[in-house]
Amino acid sequence: MDFLSRPESGVAPRRHATLWLALATCAVAASGMFAILIALARVPALGNLFPGPEFYRVALTLHVNLSQGVWFMAFAGVLWSLSRAPGAIDRLAWLAAALGATGIALSVSVGRPMPLMSNYLPVLDSPAFLSALCLFGFGVALKSLTSAAGPLRPAVASVGDVQGLALRVAAVQVVAVLVLIVAAGVAIDGRLEGHGYFETLFWAGGHVWQFALLSLLMFCWLELAPGAARSIHPRKLAAPILLGALPVGAALLVPLIYGPDSGEYFAAYTGLMRWTSWEMPLLLGVLLFLRRGSKAPAPGFGLSLLLFVAGLLLGAAINGQTTLVTAHYHGTIGAVTLAFMATS
Repeated sequence: MDFLSRPESGVAPRRHATLWLALATCAVAASGMFAILIALARVPALGNLFPGPEFYRVALTLHVNLSQGVWFMAFAGVLWSLSRAPGAIDRLAWLAAALGATGIALSVSVGRPMPLMSNYLPVLDSPAFLSALCLFGFGVALKSLTSAAGPLRPAVASVGDVQGLALRVAAVQVVAVLVLIVAAGVAIDGRLEGHGYFETLFWAGGHVWQFALLSLLMFCWLELAPGAARSIHPRKLAAPILLGALPVGAALLVPLIYGPDSGEYFAAYTGLMRWTSWEMPLLLGVLLFLRRGSKAPAPGFGLSLLLFVAGLLLGAAINGQTTLVTAHYHGTIGAVTLAFMATS
C-alpha cells in the first residue's frame, strides 16, 4: 500500500479519515436496510403494512442516495483526508455531510414524501429530504474544494505522487459537478418542475460525476497493485489520469452553448460519457494487470477490473431501454465499490 502508508498520513489525518469512514459505513448499512424494505414492500401480503402504494419507491430513492451519493462521497472524504492534515473547514465539511446524510435517512418519517425517480439522483419531493440533501452537498463541496487546492504543476516522481494527483483530479471533478448542478438550476429558473426539473438539474453533474468516480477507481487500483505500479514510470501512470480528466473541461463548456432543457444538452453529456469516460481507466487497469511486479496485487484489484470490463461489455450491447442499462451501470459502479472496499 503505497499512498496510504506514507509518513504524511499521520495520526491527525487518520483520525479525521476514520470519521468519514464511519459515515461511509453507516450509509452502506442504512442503504441495505432500505433495500430490505424495498423487497418487503413489493410482497403482496406485506405491502399493505407500509404507508401508501408508493412506499417502495420512497425506499428505493433513499437506498440509491445512501448507497451511491453518500457512500461514494464519504469514502472519497476518507481518501482526501489521508492526503493532508485536517483544518477547521475539513471538520465543518464532515459535520455538514454527517448531519445531511442523517437527515436523508430520517426524511422517510416526515410526512408523505412523493418520490421523483430522476436519473442519477432520485429525490423525495419533501422539504426535509431536500434540505438534508443540500446540507450533505454543502459538506462535500467544502471537502472537495480544500482537496482540490495545490500547486499548478505537482511533482510526479513516485507512485504516491501519482495517487495524490488522482485524488486532486477527482476533487476538481467533484467541484465541476457542483458547478454544473448550480448552473443548471440557475438556467432552468422555474421553467420546469417535478420530475423534469430534477432530471435536468442533475443530468450534467451526474454524467461528470462518473469521471470523478473513475479517477478514484484509478487511485485504488494503484493502491491495490503496488508491485506492478512501481515497475512503471510514474509519468506513464499519470498520463491516463490526466487524459481521463480532459473531457470534464468540455463538459463545462456545454452549458455555454446549449440550454439545459434542449435535446443537444442531454445528448452532449451522454456522448461525453459514452465515448470518453472509460478508455483511460481501462488502459491503466490493463497496464497494471499485464505488468509483473515484485509484489502480487491484492485480490480486489483483479475482481474490480473484471467487473469493470464486464460492465463495459454489457454497455456495448445496449440497444434501447432494456435491463442491460441497469446491468451495465451496476457493473461499472460495482467495480468502484469493490475497489473502495478492497482499499479500506
